[in-house]
Amino acid sequence: MKYIFDFKNFLFESQSNIDWPDNWKDLLIWKELENIGFRDETTPRMAKNGSILLKNDEVQLYPEGIVLTKTGYIRRQGVQGYVKQYKGDYSLDSFLHHVYSIYKKHYDIQKDELLKNELSKETISILSVQKNKNWDLNKKTGRIDVNGSINIEGKLMGKKIPNDLRFGIVTGSFNCGQNGLTNLDIAPIEVGKDFICGQNKLKSLKGSPKIVGGDFNCWSNQIEYLSDLPKKIKKLFCGFNKITDVIEPIDAEDIICHKNPISEAEIMALAYRNNYPVFMNKVKAGEIDLKSISDIIPRIIEWIDVK
Repeated sequence: MKYIFDFKNFLFESQSNIDWPDNWKDLLIWKELENIGFRDETTPRMAKNGSILLKNDEVQLYPEGIVLTKTGYIRRQGVQGYVKQYKGDYSLDSFLHHVYSIYKKHYDIQKDELLKNELSKETISILSVQKNKNWDLNKKTGRIDVNGSINIEGKLMGKKIPNDLRFGIVTGSFNCGQNGLTNLDIAPIEVGKDFICGQNKLKSLKGSPKIVGGDFNCWSNQIEYLSDLPKKIKKLFCGFNKITDVIEPIDAEDIICHKNPISEAEIMALAYRNNYPVFMNKVKAGEIDLKSISDIIPRIIEWIDVK
């Protein structure tokens, strides 16, 4: 699986407006596109403005859809700005052929993977559009191991998550942000680099990886307390949550935790309550003001007295 999707394949250039044929769905290429999962989602307003919106649930390249315009542009639905204009002659038929050529490659990859793997069609669809193709189902664990990184940011939004979309060991980074997740069932057991689950709807970090070799980013969720984190991480980004307590001490090089109900100083003091050297370094650096955390001093006073 060496094919890597490059967005510049969708760059079109244009010199003048063209007219879409009214009967464009009679084109043979449209029938071919329907066969690989395309459907027309064009709204009356879009049609009036000379645009066509196509969506495909079979191949998860752009779940939000792609838009073709009479002025010679193709863009992702909901993404501001256009890509380049197409130089030379073009037609709707040529646009559709180009779209077909890109999607058909991924469609064929998915068919091949379905024959080789015991994973569901939905999971194969999500994995097949990853730039990194070095993944495989670990039949002993039932989880997907990845040599390298996986980025499924925004790919699951509004969709039912397949039961078999579960990751095991990911040697690179893992990003499942912006998916509306309410739990971390899909999260790997081990991540070699950074783990990112920001901008979801998580209320806790239950199900987090046991091991993360880099940073842990869970910012902009609805997390109420810090618990279930890996034993050791580099930086913890947990700002823009609803954190009111730190249940377990945290072994992190640094913690960025602004915009929570309790202050950064309180979060850091509780997080580092079992790590006196780091705690005192934060005090000396002015990041933890002992006066500002007077309410929680009883929770950490025992080891402060001992030291």
